[in-house]
Amino acid sequence: MFNSPFILIFRLSALLFWAGALYLIVVHDFWYLLLAILLLHTGELIWIGYRRGIQAGYSGVYSVLMTLIFGFTWWLYLDE
Repeated sequence: MFNSPFILIFRLSALLFWAGALYLIVVHDFWYLLLAILLLHTGELIWIGYRRGIQAGYSGVYSVLMTLIFGFTWWLYLDE
């Protein structure tokens, strides 16, 4: 699944970022942080994430979910 330890580190970092963001959203009511993350990942999805996932042989739904969760750390390394 991961050809390089850097890919694993980047994806784990994305998950830790989500965990920290969810903590701030729930505990400190930083709702605008969720909005910013979703806007950023939706932009990635529209411009490149979906297309790269389809070209790599993944389904559209899988490409959307992975881009929304991992962002560029998912689609950037699809060729490796």
